[in-house]
Amino acid sequence: MTSRHNVRLPDSPIEREQLADNTSTHRDILTRLAQDKDSGVRQAVASNPSTPASALAQLARDKFYNVREAVAGNPSTNGRDLERLAGDDYADVQLAVAENPTTPPAALVRLAACDDREIRAAVADNPSTPAELQTKLVDIDDRAASEHLERPGANSDHVNLGRTLRRPNSRATSTPGTPGH
Repeated sequence: MTSRHNVRLPDSPIEREQLADNTSTHRDILTRLAQDKDSGVRQAVASNPSTPASALAQLARDKFYNVREAVAGNPSTNGRDLERLAGDDYADVQLAVAENPTTPPAALVRLAACDDREIRAAVADNPSTPAELQTKLVDIDDRAASEHLERPGANSDHVNLGRTLRRPNSRATSTPGTPGH
């Protein structure tokens, strides 16, 4: 019988990426693929919810931000790694942490102080965000929207749509005259 450690991995990066992306791939093989020289393969491993925590921790320190972004968006990533990734230099990584429903509240509080409006909106929409922080973030965005409306030529339709999309636990509604309305 051949051990999983001795299984020969495909030569093609595309085939290794497909193997890494498959949630049925054994944890030992995912751990091996987490060390692949191809960043696309490592990104697929980082996105896979079946990847072991130890491999995700390793990938959370990858030199390529797209790999770290995939770790940040993976619901299996542990809270300690998500807290560290919340301080990543790349906004895309921070946004993925803000959108991850398993992000610890402490990391969400840290991200709520970010200047990036999209990240703050993701924090407000995250089910793990404490209610008082969600309210504070919506109030900040409402004030910013009011300031925008005071500018000459401001479009209130864009502001109102933005408010609807950023409200915690809100559902975007269909426009009158479209299916489902």
